[in-house]
Amino acid sequence: MKTFRILIVLFTITSLFGCKYKNEAKELEKQNQSLTLELAKSDSVSNVYLMIINDIESAFDSIIPAEKLSTSVPLGQQLRARFTNKMDEMNNQMLEHEKKYRSLSYRFAKSNATISEMSAKIEELNKVVKEKERLNSELAQTLNELENQNEEQAATIKSLVEQIKALDEIIESKTNSMNVAFYITGTQRELREKGIIEKSGGFLGFLGRVNTLNPNLDKKHLEQIDIREIPTFTLNAKIKDIEFITRHQPESYQLEESTDGTTTLFITDPSEFWRNSKYLVITY
Repeated sequence: MKTFRILIVLFTITSLFGCKYKNEAKELEKQNQSLTLELAKSDSVSNVYLMIINDIESAFDSIIPAEKLSTSVPLGQQLRARFTNKMDEMNNQMLEHEKKYRSLSYRFAKSNATISEMSAKIEELNKVVKEKERLNSELAQTLNELENQNEEQAATIKSLVEQIKALDEIIESKTNSMNVAFYITGTQRELREKGIIEKSGGFLGFLGRVNTLNPNLDKKHLEQIDIREIPTFTLNAKIKDIEFITRHQPESYQLEESTDGTTTLFITDPSEFWRNSKYLVITY
């Protein structure tokens, strides 16, 4: 009867301690479940958590001994010894689990810090990307404006080129006209018949009359020349028979008579020679 009472007491104590540690195990399991939800993104952490759960379940199952009791040792002493051993084992396992829990908490906190740091970097990169997009947009707008300006400038340049070309043509035309002269030589009779020269002046209208250029002459009887290209003229007469109908500065030309009876007119200063008249009319 006494032994039975001892068994009841031990069973009661075992039950109480068992309930206490079962409650602690359940509470730890809830904490681990909460931690599992927070560490669901990490496979390695989840594996560690599963290992902890398995250890807890194994420890909880080991409270009740599976082997048979000895008959040589009092039952109460055997149960007390086994209970004490199991409590020590559970305490050691609980301490080990607490270490693992703290380690996981530290790793989780460190992981959160890393994630926060990465989030900050990503946010900074997003800002850089947005700034780059803004700069690209401004650059594209600037390029469009420059293209429009280039088109306007190209049109302006084209217009200026056309104007310059027109001015060049005008200048060339005026230059050519400025360098155009008309030339003819012949006897007095030939030039009068062509209406190039006429008699004018003199006393009483007939004495001392001289040959002058007809203001109404027809240019088709004269040869058009470019004074820049023709500096010499050959005259079929001797120097003493030559008469200049048009006025030219004597110092702007020279006359050289040849042995064949012809005379060569050399224009030494074209600008002075053609200053007074763009006509060269000579009779002999």
